[in-house]
Amino acid sequence: MFEQPSRDWTKISSSLPPEETLVETMNSEGNVSLLRRRGCLFFLPDDSMYVYYDPIFWRMLGDEDV
Repeated sequence: MFEQPSRDWTKISSSLPPEETLVETMNSEGNVSLLRRRGCLFFLPDDSMYVYYDPIFWRMLGDEDV
């Protein structure tokens, strides 16, 4: 099982990111993506489509990421 990474990552099962806010997400294989949550779905930053997997961790973007 994938262990929780460091630096302010939150488990999706503990807390969902705010809706309509671009956040950094991580899947079970350690791949990191920028996504936006809308309801129970996560969308690409340009809202062109939702992703077909469930991220397991998320964190707010830092100043260096914006």
